[in-house]
Amino acid sequence: MPGMPNMHVPLSIATKAGGTVYLSGMQGMDMKTMKLVSGGVEAETTQNLANIDKVLGIAGSRPHLVLGCEVALRDIKDFDKMNAAYAAFFRSKGVLRAGLPTRVAVQVAGLAGPASVEIRCLAAESTRLMPKAVTVPSWPALPYPFSTAVQVKGMLYNMLYISGMQGFDMKTQKLVSGGV
Repeated sequence: MPGMPNMHVPLSIATKAGGTVYLSGMQGMDMKTMKLVSGGVEAETTQNLANIDKVLGIAGSRPHLVLGCEVALRDIKDFDKMNAAYAAFFRSKGVLRAGLPTRVAVQVAGLAGPASVEIRCLAAESTRLMPKAVTVPSWPALPYPFSTAVQVKGMLYNMLYISGMQGFDMKTQKLVSGGV
């Protein structure tokens, strides 16, 4: 992608197709030095999202057009720190007014290299496919920085993106009993 360094790995940083920008899993690397930033998961998440912001701009998109993200954490204990940096990024970009992208966050057995977090996103390419957060009237506001669902409508395009969900009773916000 023009404006980004050649990383000498077999992947594209982003691909555009059908009005959507698909961003590869990214880590919190300083793209000038190609080294992971120091400071732990918050610093990595902040750098990671700055890198995503740059790639979106080159691809003709912006953070308010992000439809959904997948966050892989080396240690789920870093969830709150990642959330703080994630919310701060989208707040600084004015995305909170329009609704946050959908999201799933998982702990993984390992990431390539020493990174603590890796984020992969997809975004609408332009404002003609402006995402709109979907809310369920009987459900309380989510305590985390993501939307339950995001809808994108165009003349020939109508898609719903749904966040990762767990077996919670949304009225009580408690996990239902009975196991899997």
